[in-house]
Amino acid sequence: MGRHIDKHPEILQPLCDLLIDNYKSKCKDPRDRVFALLGLIPLDEREILSTYFPDYSLTEDNVLIITLAHLTQFPALPRMQRGGVNITPDSEELFMGLGVELKPQRRRLLRRAKRLDYLARMSSQEMLNSLAWHDELEEYGGEDTDEEQEMSETERPRRSNRRWLTVSVISVLFVILLVRSSRHKFGSQ
Repeated sequence: MGRHIDKHPEILQPLCDLLIDNYKSKCKDPRDRVFALLGLIPLDEREILSTYFPDYSLTEDNVLIITLAHLTQFPALPRMQRGGVNITPDSEELFMGLGVELKPQRRRLLRRAKRLDYLARMSSQEMLNSLAWHDELEEYGGEDTDEEQEMSETERPRRSNRRWLTVSVISVLFVILLVRSSRHKFGSQ
């Protein structure tokens, strides 16, 4: 009996199940935790994932975000996954299969995956641009960081006030530089 996938489609499993079943597997490149399983998933799942994977120019975080977006947004998955599992930061075996141990990182990745319009079937470059845009938002305070989400209610306003103060000081300095630059420009003529 040959083991060719086309002859034995019953061995194909949803990516979520494969990640859970193989959570103890080790890979030299963490992205291979997903890429290595692509040939073992059903064709409808593989069709959309092959738009983005395998692509070793993607960062590990980008691969995780796209994978989580797939696992949470792909329409056929709820009926295919074992028991229709809802993916949360507590989905231990799934995240171990992805190589993600820390819950703050799991929350951040899930939050970013939720914001990603995975089903829009963007080109690989459009997906990269969207991920980069979300990276910038998170970096410049447009999205809460993991640390901010874990802060108590009394710590949050202080952090927000500091951010507002920092932006205000930078804005004032920018205006001062503009005024000095224009005085120097018009004063020397």
